[in-house]
Amino acid sequence: MSLSRNKTIKTKKDIFVEIAGIVFLICAIIYFFFFNENLRVFFYATVIYVALYFIFLKKYYSKTDYFYHVIALFLTFIILTLLFRSSPLLQLKEFEWTHPHWQKIENVQLLQQEVDLSSRRNAHAYSTIVYEYSYQGQSYVIEQSDLCRQYSFVIGEEYSDLKHWSQDKVKQGYLNHQYVALVNSEQPEESIYFYSQDVFDIRGSWFAKLLYVMQIVLVGGVIALFGWGVKRLVDPKDQIKKMPKMKKILFISVLAISLWSLLFIGWMAMMVIINS
Repeated sequence: MSLSRNKTIKTKKDIFVEIAGIVFLICAIIYFFFFNENLRVFFYATVIYVALYFIFLKKYYSKTDYFYHVIALFLTFIILTLLFRSSPLLQLKEFEWTHPHWQKIENVQLLQQEVDLSSRRNAHAYSTIVYEYSYQGQSYVIEQSDLCRQYSFVIGEEYSDLKHWSQDKVKQGYLNHQYVALVNSEQPEESIYFYSQDVFDIRGSWFAKLLYVMQIVLVGGVIALFGWGVKRLVDPKDQIKKMPKMKKILFISVLAISLWSLLFIGWMAMMVIINS
């Protein structure tokens, strides 16, 4: 009986893992083809995961547990992408490491900067710049887009705030000589501009969106807890359940409108404080 039960539990566990693996696989495919992220990160994640598996994870599941591998690899990729996209310095060092023949160029002239919003659902602000540099006596003018992405991670931020952050970070990086520009020594008309050497820019990746979602969940939890507290305060003996149906609906409606009004006033006050 016990063996049969354990077998049933294991079967349910396997089914759950298989479903989760399929979901993660679909998410990975969508992520690759629709979000256009750096595929090199996936290669690094694969190398890191293989090392982790043979060092730490091998005792927990076998080589043939493919869905476990899919889930673990996808999670490794997500974590590494969060770190990579949130670190301008890490992006710079990774590019220098993978492009050893590219050389730093000095005296770059920032000619123009425009800030736009992505049309994707996961909207963010980004800068497009035009800069000029000289290499081996020849001048080049380059346009580079999708620079200094900025995502919102605080509830109440507007798109204009994101555009301001992107514009200001590029400008300050240039004025404070924190930028790095690299040129392809074999094809000098190719170059790339890194706006900053900061170790961490939390707004620079969708890690900020993760924090944004966490705030929404937290606010929802606070609202639920607040509602439960008010209910216990107004009706400690559960008298509402004994009310006639129409009276109960009227009472709950008035209570809900009152609570939402208080929350709305609190939210408006917070917006005034943030924007003041």
